[in-house]
Amino acid sequence: MSIKRRDRPKLQPMWWTSREWVALVVSLAVAALAALIGAAIAWFLYDGKRDAFGNTVFFLSVPLHLVLLGVMWAVAVALLGGLAPSIRAARRPAVEALRAT
Repeated sequence: MSIKRRDRPKLQPMWWTSREWVALVVSLAVAALAALIGAAIAWFLYDGKRDAFGNTVFFLSVPLHLVLLGVMWAVAVALLGGLAPSIRAARRPAVEALRAT
């Protein structure tokens, strides 16, 4: 019990409970995983490919720094998009939160 009291200020800024943190971390993890899967598909399909559009020929490449930039943007958008629902779902009982969907 004393460990919980000592760690409570570290784990609960803005009066968040652990359920809110878990919901937010899960949304960020799903976004990062989806971004990595999408980047891997784009890399396999388009890296090093030549494509022609009319009389113009394009050499397509997917560099690593752009993949990392895309993953960071996906996590930032997930943070903004998952903040309000995670707070709302964590403040409700689990049965009521699942019934509302």
